[in-house]
Amino acid sequence: MKIDLEQPVRIGDVAVAAIVETTMACHEWPGRLAVQSRKRPLAVLVHRAGVTRAYDVEGREISPDAFDGLFPDQRSSFEQWLRPDGEREDKFTRPAPSSGSRTP
Repeated sequence: MKIDLEQPVRIGDVAVAAIVETTMACHEWPGRLAVQSRKRPLAVLVHRAGVTRAYDVEGREISPDAFDGLFPDQRSSFEQWLRPDGEREDKFTRPAPSSGSRTP
């Protein structure tokens, strides 16, 4: 099981990101292998008007302390992503393509 912050999305002055749980299991039978994976949302972070709020999947607000207890470092990663481009140093930053390269 892995809990992670999904790629944030900015829509106007609002930024949103989901906290998700990803699980994967492998099952082996003679001559066969089956892999099963699942991703499900656990919470959502919403940043608007300078304030970041967290909500559970039912839409109930989660206090910052409760959220940080459940999902350590996820809110700080999200808020780091909100910084101006020049200051981002997190997993969501992608290097600019070099000249002559093509991006899909």
